[in-house]
Amino acid sequence: MNKNIENLYHYTNVEGFKSIIENHYFRLSESSFLNDPDDCKLFNDFLVKNIDCPKKLIVSSGVKKLIDYENEILEIYKKCSFEDYVKYLEKHIKLYVMSFSSVADDLTMWNYYGKGGFSLEISKDQLIQVMKNTLKENDEYFTISNVIYSEKDKCAPIPNFNNFHLFSKKSNDLLKENEKNRKEKANKEDIKNLFEENDLETFIYIYYKGYLLSLEYLLESKEISIEDDQETICKAVFKNTKDFEIKNRNMLWKRDLSLFMILLSSLIKSNSYESENEIRIVYFKYDNENKENENIDYYIKHTPFGNLLSPYISLKGSNEEFNDIIEKIIISPATKNLPININMYKNTLKEYLLSKKYYKSSKSISYSKHNIRW
Repeated sequence: MNKNIENLYHYTNVEGFKSIIENHYFRLSESSFLNDPDDCKLFNDFLVKNIDCPKKLIVSSGVKKLIDYENEILEIYKKCSFEDYVKYLEKHIKLYVMSFSSVADDLTMWNYYGKGGFSLEISKDQLIQVMKNTLKENDEYFTISNVIYSEKDKCAPIPNFNNFHLFSKKSNDLLKENEKNRKEKANKEDIKNLFEENDLETFIYIYYKGYLLSLEYLLESKEISIEDDQETICKAVFKNTKDFEIKNRNMLWKRDLSLFMILLSSLIKSNSYESENEIRIVYFKYDNENKENENIDYYIKHTPFGNLLSPYISLKGSNEEFNDIIEKIIISPATKNLPININMYKNTLKEYLLSKKYYKSSKSISYSKHNIRW
């Protein structure tokens, strides 16, 4: 979570609003079903464009073990390249996203997402608490962060690593909590200082080098061989990275960097959408075994071209919790054009909220400052 986030606003139509109020839940959609076809995918393009051939990195790294195992690493790299591993993570670690805006009453957002509906002001702290309550396992994570807008062919500057909060079942700031361990036990200066950078290319370089170090370790320990197929190698690399928290805290930076790269993949978006001023909540499970996730459900997504069965994570709370989450309501400017008295409609909305025990938001209902004809 970027530390400068103060208010969240969710634009929704009348049907979506009624569902939120009566069912006490928000829906986090699987990223492959979002409107932007490049959403959560631009980062992988940056990865591919910003890596050298493995031989060049091995030689320039000066790491003796990489150099000693150069031939074996290069041979196994033919079967399972860094790009292959990134695609493996994309396939197995699903990202679930819900979008908010930092602007309460924005005409562009009304036209795209809330025409005839509402803008809901959301309590960030209450939302975080409800989200934490939905986590059942230690490998489930989420963040609330500003979207990073970027050109497709150029890496945008990224916020400092310490500006992000990664929440888990046990932690409110996992990456920050591990900072002392990283600085004390990381055996290279570039690793110790890595998380103070904001240069995406530097992160990619270290991430790439970490992948080659995993291949070397797995070859040396005979956990993989050049006879193994790509799936086996990817599984072994993932397990090696994930297990550092248990086996070798000196290398915990590799797990943290992997989590951070997943965060970035979910947050980097085309600057074509920059006017949306998007803040998003992102959930993922750091697991490659595709175990059944009890939080996943499906809904019918309506599009101009037909309907889809779309997976989502339900962020569900109690009536009391959602009463605290939704603080204010702004009515769409398009609503003022309907053939009904606007003050009477505002009172009707208040009565509806009171009937559903939404006492806080019922006291703060207003119309948009904008006027539109249709």
